[in-house]
Amino acid sequence: MSDSFQSKNIVKARSPHSCECCRRTINPCEHYINIAGKWDGDFYAVKTCMGCDSLMDLIWQFDADHGGWLSDDGLPFHEVIEIGEEFGLICRIPDRPACIAARFA
Repeated sequence: MSDSFQSKNIVKARSPHSCECCRRTINPCEHYINIAGKWDGDFYAVKTCMGCDSLMDLIWQFDADHGGWLSDDGLPFHEVIEIGEEFGLICRIPDRPACIAARFA
């Protein structure tokens, strides 16, 4: 019998938080996902932005549809972006160099 569990709630931020996956700042009045649970005997609590929560759902669905490559250990929050890129679910747009960005300002 497993004693692992997880609870996910949508919360409206009252103060700035950092997304555990992408490290973006979650600003006050923005909605985010508050996740808490217990895995392998350890308790955890994390906050993720709505975009990363959607990406996690996509990753799990993609994994289920393509043979279940992810381990039974779950999806590490700090690896969500990298796994999403590896599966081809997201791509990153590189930042423009300051000299180019200045031209469009």
